[in-house]
Amino acid sequence: MKHLVFAYYYINALFKRKLYFEILKLKLGNLIYRFFHFPSFLSDLDSAMIKQLFKLEACILILIGKTYLMTQNRHNAQLYLRSAFTKEPTAIEALDIIKKYNLIPKRFKDCILVHIATLVQLHKCDQLFMLAHQLVDSEPDSEISWYTVGCYYYAANQPHKCTIMNPLFGEGWIAFGHVLTAESEHEQAMNCYLRVCPKFYLDFKMFEYFLKDAADVAGDSALVLHEQGCIYYMKKDWITLRLAYNETNENISLVDLISRPLSDFWEPLINNLGHVKRKLGYFSEAVKFHQKSLLMCPRRSGALSALAFSLACEGELELAIQYFHEALVVNPENQVLLNLLTFLI
Repeated sequence: MKHLVFAYYYINALFKRKLYFEILKLKLGNLIYRFFHFPSFLSDLDSAMIKQLFKLEACILILIGKTYLMTQNRHNAQLYLRSAFTKEPTAIEALDIIKKYNLIPKRFKDCILVHIATLVQLHKCDQLFMLAHQLVDSEPDSEISWYTVGCYYYAANQPHKCTIMNPLFGEGWIAFGHVLTAESEHEQAMNCYLRVCPKFYLDFKMFEYFLKDAADVAGDSALVLHEQGCIYYMKKDWITLRLAYNETNENISLVDLISRPLSDFWEPLINNLGHVKRKLGYFSEAVKFHQKSLLMCPRRSGALSALAFSLACEGELELAIQYFHEALVVNPENQVLLNLLTFLI
């Protein structure tokens, strides 16, 4: 016990003289007592001695935690201060420092991520800009800070930086994948998405199981219905697709869906509904959906080519050729579009 007393006074003296790196060089592991099981036959004197040891250890841990704070190592400071509070629950100083410097692990992390996603979806650029700079100033070592910067600038280097800082940060990999998709780097984007959920490597059936769980929770959600429709479309199950489409009709008026202004978030849904209508033989309705998709997100190669294909199915060959040309202007290396245009001409 006397070694702990001397160690405490020595560390405290170094801390008062601001010799922080000298404290971090000390090898103190052999002084820390570890009692995993207390014998039931301890006397009152032994119990009092053990409690006194824990108090001394807590004081030393608090000093080391404060030292790490002075050297800007918040992670280690958090570990030492939490250990001090665990050993001595009455160590109010450790709790005060944890609260003052916001060292509680992952505090409000989920709320911040939801707040960031909401600002992005509502196009609140000014607020997102301010939040990003506040987070970088207060927590430059946090992956969430650089994720927020990447959401504002929509640049690949910031999501890439946050995934390097924390390879298990799923939101960062998703944002990185979205950026690569926007830059037409589809293979690299798919790698990012698969890093989020490695189980997707196993089988496409796994996706169906996950989607079934989502449908059990929120079967009426437009997002869930959209993904279910994508599965039926990929499996070419037109009968089930028609049933799913009719089920969607009970919740959404198609006329209202086409006529009302919608966020560009729903552009993939509108475009995919056009594909469904074309597969079911409703070419005029398919044209309307693809036109709506282009109004929401102009000059998208996929929507232009889908509109051209629907017009060709409807017999409007001149318009179809015109839109195929526009799609090739946006994506000139698409060999499928070139073959379709050659066939029509």
